Amino acid sequence: EVCRYVIREIKGMGGRIDGYFLCPHADRSYLESHLKYHFDEKLVCDCDCIKPGFGMVFDALKAEGVTRQNVNVFVIGDRVTDVQTALNVGGTGIFVPFENEQGQEDKVKKIADQSRIYIARNLPAAAEFISRSHHLSS
Repeated sequence: EVCRYVIREIKGMGGRIDGYFLCPHADRSYLESHLKYHFDEKLVCDCDCIKPGFGMVFDALKAEGVTRQNVNVFVIGDRVTDVQTALNVGGTGIFVPFENEQGQEDKVKKIADQSRIYIARNLPAAAEFISRSHHLSS
């Protein structure tokens, strides 16, 4: 549902998304902190794709036929785990605050390596940052 919403918003702004990756899993700590939700026990595990793990990033690179050394990685998200995922693969984390994720911006600001973090006011600002960064590195 979230992915469809984000894609719809980006398309509405004239952008394009070629694909996305989704981790269907939850780890025990997430399960325990979200007791109001029901999780299928078959999807509760400690997999590489749960952020801030970087399994989804490497899946995307593989799908595009590139390696980490050939590209600049940007991860956009509304949680500290999104930003940390980017940092874990040597990329740039772009944090977009979302009203339903209170306290996340404070957590992002506490990460030691602020030089690889950008806080954008919205998705178009995040895209603009990536575009500027791409032009600077070309």
